[in-house]
Formats: sequence, structure tokens, C-alpha cells
Amino acid sequence: MPATRNGIYHNLRESKYVVSNSEITFYFSSKFYLNKFMDRYKKHREEFASNMENLLADSPFNVSVLADIKLYKTIEKRGFFASFQNARITENDLNQYALRSMTSRKTLEWVIIQYGKDKNFQQRQVGV
Repeated sequence: MPATRNGIYHNLRESKYVVSNSEITFYFSSKFYLNKFMDRYKKHREEFASNMENLLADSPFNVSVLADIKLYKTIEKRGFFASFQNARITENDLNQYALRSMTSRKTLEWVIIQYGKDKNFQQRQVGV
């Protein structure tokens, strides 16, 4: 099913609105949702980490991936479609990966990798 007249994809697998952090790729149903994610993910990571520290008292864990998954699920209202290292991954498996990666110190930034045939498309990182 192609995009609607307003550029909304009801089938996320066909979406041209895609972001990646070089490991995980999220597909969005609209440019609006993609931009909303890109604008909010850094602040959301900070708030999520702060909440986890309050809960776990001086937690040494990196919760960035978990925070990003939660933000994606909050923003994208038309489903959940993600891939991990170019292979489709379920929401449950992605959450398990996020929990396993909490001891990693590296935090990957998100990059828009596709906007379709938009003349203004360019690969960009927001908030860096």
C-alpha cells in the first residue's frame, strides 16, 4: 500500500521515513513522527536515565537504547517495525537486546537515512 496523499504509510514496511543508529533501524509512518523522534530522543534519554537513577540509586547502567525504544513506541501510533543490523526484529527481542546492552558505555546517535524522493533529503543528525 503506497503512502496516502498526505504522505502517511499505513504499512511501516513500505515507509520511506527511516532512522538508524547503525545497529537499530526504526520505520515511521510519517515525516512528522520521524522528526518528532529526532527532536526529542536526546532529552528523553536524559529524563529516562534520571528516572532510572532515582529508582536504582546511582545506577551505572546505560539506558539509552531502552529509552529510545520507549520513545519510538510512544510516538509511532501506527505499529512497530524495526530492524537490528539489517534483520527484522520483534519488539520483545529488541527490548531484550536493550537490557543486554545496558552495560555498554557506547551510546549511538540517530541519523535519518531515508526520506524517499524528497528534494530536501539529506542524511542528518539532529542535536549533535
